[in-house]
Amino acid sequence: MAIRFQCSSCLQPIEVDDEWASKAVACPYCRTTITAPAESTIADLTEIPMASPLATGHTVPTQPPSPGYVQASSAQHPNRIAMIAFALACGEVLLLAVMQWIMASHRLEVEEFVTSMESATGLSEMVEAQSEFFKARGGIPRWLVAIVALEVMAGLNWAAIVVCGIIGVRRPNRRKLAITALVVAGLVPIVFCCGGLFLGPSA
Repeated sequence: MAIRFQCSSCLQPIEVDDEWASKAVACPYCRTTITAPAESTIADLTEIPMASPLATGHTVPTQPPSPGYVQASSAQHPNRIAMIAFALACGEVLLLAVMQWIMASHRLEVEEFVTSMESATGLSEMVEAQSEFFKARGGIPRWLVAIVALEVMAGLNWAAIVVCGIIGVRRPNRRKLAITALVVAGLVPIVFCCGGLFLGPSA
């Protein structure tokens, strides 16, 4: 005969063989370890799932989360890495805009500096050309320091965009932000090439 009773944890009706009376079993619904009563406590029910006996030293596996739980968890934890990638991409655009503005404000000086570097054929000549350029202006111009600093920041920021964008694309939710960030990262080298043409000596 079978002993029918309710699980003390989830209150679902279950049954076990009478040989497992007063012994520990695992509920087929919630997988909670419970003690079966000595005799049935509920009326006969059809299609009641059998509770599995709990073997000595056996660890009861936890029930996997339901699909509804997984969806709720994804909604509560958005793709923050994609948001970070998009924010970094916006920062990259700002850095490039400021850099281009400084270059445009000092176009003639920038062209002169670039021309002096291009005319040098070796490292020693480049160093000498830089020294002469700085000496003529009483030291390193602030606009040049600003451009170099912005280039370094833009380079590090670009690397962060690529890493965060790749991670963000592989995660659910807000993938479009990560894709947009990667598109911006792909356009950055083109912008730098255009900047190099812009800085070329005028005819």
